[in-house]
Amino acid sequence: MLLNPENESIAEVFPNPAGEMIHVKVADWKAIRSVTISNLSGKAMFHSENTSEMSQGISVKDFSAGLYLIQIEKADHTLTTSKIIVIR
Repeated sequence: MLLNPENESIAEVFPNPAGEMIHVKVADWKAIRSVTISNLSGKAMFHSENTSEMSQGISVKDFSAGLYLIQIEKADHTLTTSKIIVIR
């Protein structure tokens, strides 16, 4: 679960660890501006502002096994970041 600085739930990311697909569940997609998944070097592996695309799931099948950061930007420009693990 991703929490904002006030410890309010922003999103649920599952499964974690993930093999081929992760899902991001939020209460209101209109409140989400973008989702970015980056490797630990800071390279964006996925970025989308298309909420209908994100609600269908995000493919991680082409990612190498390892640790990644998922960042969710809300419409008010606040950012929330969490770790996800990709396994093979």
